[in-house]
Amino acid sequence: MAERVFEPLFSTKAFGVGLGMPLVKRIMEQHGGDVLIESQKGVGTTVSLVLPCAGVRKA
Repeated sequence: MAERVFEPLFSTKAFGVGLGMPLVKRIMEQHGGDVLIESQKGVGTTVSLVLPCAGVRKA
């Protein structure tokens, strides 16, 4: 399921819109960053937001 969270309109909630994570990923990428997700069933999920240092750009 972790790979699907970035799909627009994907939600596991009855009243979820499914735009939150796609929006976060888009904003992070526009700033040269990324979103990383690690998930283990029965343990939990870690979401990491990675941004470059000031003045450093991805090629």
